[in-house]
Amino acid sequence: MGVALAAGCGGDDESPAADAGVSADAAGDGPDAAGPDASGPSARVWAVGADYMAGVGVLSTVDLPSLAVTKNAVAGVASSDPVVRVFGDRVYVINRFGFDNVTIIDRLTGTLIDQISTGANTNPQDVAVKGDTIYVAALGAGEVIVLDAANPDAAPGAIDISSYDTDGVPDATSIYLVGDKLLVAVGLLDADFVSHGGKVIVIDTTDDTVVGDFDLTHRNPVGWLQPRGADELVIATAENPFQPTTSPGCLERIDVSGTPKAAGCLADNSSLGGTVAGYAAVGDTVYAAITTSDSFDAGKLVAITDAGVSNDSLTAASVQPGDVAACPTGEIVISDRAAGGLRVYGSDGDELTSDAIDIGLPPAFANGIACR
Repeated sequence: MGVALAAGCGGDDESPAADAGVSADAAGDGPDAAGPDASGPSARVWAVGADYMAGVGVLSTVDLPSLAVTKNAVAGVASSDPVVRVFGDRVYVINRFGFDNVTIIDRLTGTLIDQISTGANTNPQDVAVKGDTIYVAALGAGEVIVLDAANPDAAPGAIDISSYDTDGVPDATSIYLVGDKLLVAVGLLDADFVSHGGKVIVIDTTDDTVVGDFDLTHRNPVGWLQPRGADELVIATAENPFQPTTSPGCLERIDVSGTPKAAGCLADNSSLGGTVAGYAAVGDTVYAAITTSDSFDAGKLVAITDAGVSNDSLTAASVQPGDVAACPTGEIVISDRAAGGLRVYGSDGDELTSDAIDIGLPPAFANGIACR
């Protein structure tokens, strides 16, 4: 990488708040049952890979610092359109278009806990978790879907957000819990998938009611809400995501120190040289994969701070970063679209992998890596 990474990172899915069709015996090769918090690795990477055309997916693990790989660690839990979040001792695989479920894995043992349907054609995109309650942002639903992990066979609940879009489906792309406040990013897409706004809806989870909303600087939030520092979230926007080199948008800031509100752009796409793909924060520094070609065959990894952007890529020229995760032990993990695998960088900026790590299938396009 050539540039030292910022120190003191937290898990990529840690909240800035203080507390924030598969059988149960479906096991793959299985990661070390001791788990990263016992006598095993100091951190574990959970990564989903997919072959969209063949209709298959995998959930694989990489242990740090050993770089030991377990391909297809929990068999049958990842579809051909998966993303992954980690909260506490649970791994959540969100199986999206055409699969419509959330699969829960025990992070410490690597075993399947449950798979819960979000409903036909809901197209779930992201989850936030409060106790046994799983809140789901869904692209094909007019509500935030509410699942009960303690009662997985129960019919899903719903928090109505349909009034935010004239077609009744506001296109929720991401969701994040800060204290008792749930933030839901919506893209307000029309029938031609053109965004007519970018908005965040705020829900009070003490009674699951909508209590407010605010506009983002740009239309079309395309990334996930991710924590930056103690009092901020960031989310990527791209008004024309199919033309990365010219699309208006930015990495947007959301102030969550009090009542959640928009806080402007941390870095514009024009200054980044493309649109933001994956990203993760280490303290106040955001490491972001930037797509720099309209044919999606070139990219770079940059560090973004309040002072500006390091526009020289932190990776070798041959690497095409697509997704990014930060580990609590200081490593940064990226997907390399050119090589079809993962690369790991130490806190000093040096690459720890000699070649891209094969996880069994090409890594998911974005939001497919978590590390705890």
